[in-house]
Amino acid sequence: MIIGSNIMRYDSLPSTNTLANRLVKEGEPLEGTVIVAGYQTAGKGQGNNVWESENSKNLLLSVILYPEKISPENQIFITMFVSLAICDFIDSIFPGSKIKKPNDIYFGKDKMAGILIENGIIDGMMKSSVIGIGLNVNQTVFAPEIPNAVSLKMVTGTEHNIDSCLRRLLSALDSRYFDLLYGDQEALEREYTERLM
Repeated sequence: MIIGSNIMRYDSLPSTNTLANRLVKEGEPLEGTVIVAGYQTAGKGQGNNVWESENSKNLLLSVILYPEKISPENQIFITMFVSLAICDFIDSIFPGSKIKKPNDIYFGKDKMAGILIENGIIDGMMKSSVIGIGLNVNQTVFAPEIPNAVSLKMVTGTEHNIDSCLRRLLSALDSRYFDLLYGDQEALEREYTERLM
């Protein structure tokens, strides 16, 4: 197992991606290191967006990878494997997830997860990838400016154990990462395309 071999847990952080990027710049943490926070005071979304989440209700994490086998021209494959892994996890609980380009996972017409990927490219090579994931698990009330948010609890009607969800999500990510590095990338792309909304 690569993803999840080292897990760093925090009650609160400004942003898991910010810490992950700092760790990558300061040295080379073990590949597959996962930073998990119960709460983010400045969670980042795509562009200038923020990720809103109640304390200890959802999965907020970043994964550090060194996908040097992937060329910068093919960095979209990072998005593909992560998106499919999140769908694998959600569908293991309740099937019906879809991918909305560029970085959202939907269930029906509502958003369940967001992805923020920050790749480090040096001398034409993919040196690092910090993959931020926010996934709504047990939150049922969202801010009015987020009208189309949904969580696993809202879909299934039951509370979910956050630690169990984390383990299952990391297992799905690890499996898909292995597929990306050693499997059929064309098959990965086909599956990603079939999953698109």
